[in-house]
Amino acid sequence: MPSWKLKAVAQRAIGVLPFPHFWNGILQKRVAHSVGLGDGLFFDRLDKACRHLNNFRDGPDQGGLPSRAVEIGTGWFPIVPIALWLCGVGTVETYDLSRHATDTRLSQTIEHFIIAWKNGRLARALPDLDRDRISRLKRMAQNRIPSELVEGLAELGIHYAIAPIGPERIPRGSVDLVFSTAVLEYLPYPALVGLLRECCDSLSPKGVVSHWVDLSDEYAYFDRDITPFNFLRFSDRAWRLINNPIIPLSRLRLDEYRRACKGRTNFRPLRRSKTRPVAAGCLNDEGARSGPFIVRRRP
Repeated sequence: MPSWKLKAVAQRAIGVLPFPHFWNGILQKRVAHSVGLGDGLFFDRLDKACRHLNNFRDGPDQGGLPSRAVEIGTGWFPIVPIALWLCGVGTVETYDLSRHATDTRLSQTIEHFIIAWKNGRLARALPDLDRDRISRLKRMAQNRIPSELVEGLAELGIHYAIAPIGPERIPRGSVDLVFSTAVLEYLPYPALVGLLRECCDSLSPKGVVSHWVDLSDEYAYFDRDITPFNFLRFSDRAWRLINNPIIPLSRLRLDEYRRACKGRTNFRPLRRSKTRPVAAGCLNDEGARSGPFIVRRRP
């Protein structure tokens, strides 16, 4: 069984190299085998896309589709933004600080969508799937080489950019849905509060923020001998020596996310859905294990 301690040492060493994200990608692919796109990750992210959309619909006096949605943190595979577009969202923009979604990974992502469409699993996973849009995605992919996929997705209405979000790109009051999936856990508390404030400023009057947070120790995905809460055993000082310097985990807990939302962010919680209680994003003890949704709307 691979040890999380060995991975931690390797990532500390990579952190001092030039282009650490490149070398970290090599480590994840060749050693940890954690950046491949399998069915488990693919369908989990389709489920997250449905829940983000349901969180939008669970807002007061809503029920339609966002005209403009913005994702914070694209990650390795842009499954969620493509899924939201396939479900009828007008335009979807996804922003990241580094390009993890390479041409090859974009191609793999679209290929998974097409295979899932052919075997019928995509329609079951996405109840709101627009069949005309999946046909358009399929035609686009057939007519493009991997290096042209970013341009092809943009023509469909899915825009991928390597840039920080801010008012120059996302004007105040212009977005119906701001969402992220497994991103906020990397932000220290002051940066979290600042990001939530920017999210609130960007929302339209009917806008909703939906963030899914993974509160577990990432090393537990690599080393099955430790629990998802292994990193809570360490003091702050010890964790600074262990933490991944490339994309460090904050170890923030539920109460800290609650406090960030109740602070200067001006968010108000959505009403709890009677038909979709999980999608309504309650921050509770069970959520600490499965990952909570933080769902807020503009005052």
